[in-house]
Amino acid sequence: MSNLLYAEDNAINSKVMCALLGRHDHNCEVVENGALAVEAAKARMYDVILMDMNMPIMSGFDATQYIRLNEKAHNRRVPIVAVTALTNPGDKQRCFEAGVDDYLSKPFRTEEFMLILNTWLQRGSEGISGGKPVAESFTVSTELAFNYDALRNEYDGDISFIKNLLNEFLHTSYDDINQIKSDLDLGNYERLKHQTQNFYEAAQAVKAALLVRNLEQLIHSLQSADYDACRKFCMLVDEEFSHFVFSVEPVLNKPVL
Repeated sequence: MSNLLYAEDNAINSKVMCALLGRHDHNCEVVENGALAVEAAKARMYDVILMDMNMPIMSGFDATQYIRLNEKAHNRRVPIVAVTALTNPGDKQRCFEAGVDDYLSKPFRTEEFMLILNTWLQRGSEGISGGKPVAESFTVSTELAFNYDALRNEYDGDISFIKNLLNEFLHTSYDDINQIKSDLDLGNYERLKHQTQNFYEAAQAVKAALLVRNLEQLIHSLQSADYDACRKFCMLVDEEFSHFVFSVEPVLNKPVL
């Protein structure tokens, strides 16, 4: 059984990752920012570190660089895989320059993720450090408000876990949307970018495709500083979330056998 560290500030993403790794008999320790990842990597030797690159307090870029510096003093190197939603030109190169060994963009397919993880676990067990990335990342899109079939396939038909995941998403999403509206009204654009990105990743995890699409448009509008468009897409996000809530009700009412 492998011991993995996952640095991720999004609770939904952490829950999904731990469930996925648990189904494949891996132990997963979660930390919520880069500074904690650095401390964890000092205290314990992990088989692989999975690193989100866009985190508060300390980014994944800085955390990876600190981990690599600390490793030099102990003559060791743990594989680090960037698992990130950053897709701007140059982001991937920045990840490799910081010291990661591989890169996977969110959302990802389980098969793609497991291929990368298992390859680096094998390389680590054989004492091989560095090397070429395993695979190029790709995304999956759909035009359903809520794609239950995709969610069920992703989590091996585990209705109990799916209901728990959806309930947590619904519980946190009301606050997320209110915070997005507030930050937009107050002009807190940096915090708005981070909040929107987190909500976007959580929506991907529950296969809320139309909500994801509108959040993508909101993110692009923020990147181009088109704040009139931001207000438009913020309204669409609010509307689409209401559609999502309605769409998931039949699933939440399913009995757990």
